[in-house]
Amino acid sequence: VVANCPPQKKKKSNDPDPPPFEFGSTRILKEKKQANDFAMTIGLNIFEKYMITSKNVLLGRIKENLVPSHLSFIPNMEDFFRFRVDKTPMEKFNNLASLLCQEIKDKLDKDCRKYRTAQKKYFKFEKNLLKKAGAGQQEQDNQAQEEFKEILKTKAQL
Repeated sequence: VVANCPPQKKKKSNDPDPPPFEFGSTRILKEKKQANDFAMTIGLNIFEKYMITSKNVLLGRIKENLVPSHLSFIPNMEDFFRFRVDKTPMEKFNNLASLLCQEIKDKLDKDCRKYRTAQKKYFKFEKNLLKKAGAGQQEQDNQAQEEFKEILKTKAQL
């Protein structure tokens, strides 16, 4: 006996593991370049704060991680921080969260300053344009007044 079963519809899913919610302040992390920059700065901080000061790290491991542009730098720092740093998971999480929070604040402040300076330059530019346009308009108005006065004089003479 063969049963005629309709084919099941495929569910569309863009992200196989979607986040349950999204913070407005961490939306900046969705951009891959930004996220990579943040990971790099946090990796450098971990390298300077924990790896260099640790006595249990081999010199070859430190030399390997001196170049942050190396592809394995961020995974090495993550593994080192997860498995070699003697802190509780909560302390590690708080440390990373505070570092990331500070980096995001610095980035947002930098972007706000950049926006404000660009806005001020734009307003000055528009103000200068209006002054120039106003001066040109005054000259045109003066020419029109002079022409009108000349026409009145010619009519008065007739």
